[in-house]
Amino acid sequence: MATNGAPDPKNGVVSLLSTLAASGDNWVKLGIMAMIAISGGGNFIQTKESAKSTDREIGQAIREVHELHDHIKESIQRQKEIREMLEKLTKDKKE
Repeated sequence: MATNGAPDPKNGVVSLLSTLAASGDNWVKLGIMAMIAISGGGNFIQTKESAKSTDREIGQAIREVHELHDHIKESIQRQKEIREMLEKLTKDKKE
């Protein structure tokens, strides 16, 4: 029951499904099994699609990290070259 005294809607659905599942009619049981299979199949397909999307996002993130790493390496190399040029210039002025 809900806190306001009204029946909990979830319990209503559960009791309805329990009543239908306990039914002696095999067609009702077959219908319930078909609904469960369809629902489970939909969940399975959605989970697979979500996994594919996540894999694509991970792949994109990895590519971006590699790209940023390459940019940092290039920046460090340019800084080394500039430092060497500055050291050479200051060395030449001292002589």
